[in-house]
Amino acid sequence: MRIELGEIEAAISSYPGISQSVVVCREHQMIESGGATAPQKYLVGYYVSSNGSSLVERDVKRFLQSKLPEYMIHVRLVRIEKIPVTINGKLDTKLLPRIELSKSSNEYVVPRDEVETKLCNIWSELLRIPAEHVGIKDDSFSLGGDSLMTTKLSFMITSTFKRNISGATVFKHKTIESLSHFICNEYDEAEDIEHLGAPYREATVSFSQERLLFIDEFENGTPAYNIAINSELSNNVDRDTLKHSLRSVLSRHRALRTLLPIRGKDSLRLQHVLDEQVAQSIFPIYEYVVRNAQELDELLIKHIEACFLSR
Repeated sequence: MRIELGEIEAAISSYPGISQSVVVCREHQMIESGGATAPQKYLVGYYVSSNGSSLVERDVKRFLQSKLPEYMIHVRLVRIEKIPVTINGKLDTKLLPRIELSKSSNEYVVPRDEVETKLCNIWSELLRIPAEHVGIKDDSFSLGGDSLMTTKLSFMITSTFKRNISGATVFKHKTIESLSHFICNEYDEAEDIEHLGAPYREATVSFSQERLLFIDEFENGTPAYNIAINSELSNNVDRDTLKHSLRSVLSRHRALRTLLPIRGKDSLRLQHVLDEQVAQSIFPIYEYVVRNAQELDELLIKHIEACFLSR
């Protein structure tokens, strides 16, 4: 996803009480048990107040949510007296104050019950910050988290509370207070259970699928998005067990049994999930005997370059 800093700056500057703003991308180095991870990038918005007073960060973020997509909303907001510039009139980022992600800009509110305490401890463990710096009004993004950490949070929360808390739920309920309320009062276990035997209705293709279909048709078939995996197995592998395992994967995952046919007078592309038995009958597992490495390479290239997306 492309982030336009100028667009974010314009949105911040349109907030009542802000006369100027600038947004910069910073890097934060996190240390985990296995060593330092790759630097994590985050956004910081600096603003000049019209009346010289600080604004409530939560109010500004709520305002920005009505103007920008979620991923473009800054992590932290900092008031400065003026925008620093070099002698050439360009932004001097070296003079912008640094912030410490482990310390929230919100007023610290202690956890009030066992659920909130456990959530604070999870935030603390994952973000590598002291638990006393994590309040129930804080969210993981303001403390340096990102979308990848949302997935990890989902897994840790699910393991702790024995409830299937999805990444989408964590993203929707960003603060510990909100997520605690969801776990205690709104969680419906039935909603999280996928009924694999339930009938699947055809649905129109997603925007991402539409884009790939367009590219495939424009190129008259392209293997550009094929992902090939070649594995060398030992001679004592049970072939029947291997075939059974591959067919089990095909039956288990609907995405692997989904075709994109054209339906109706409007020629709409739809997602059609094949029945397990039908899918098994039309997706064979091939076995070849080759005499040398060249023949093996030719076979691999043949299958890797197969174009099947819109056929």
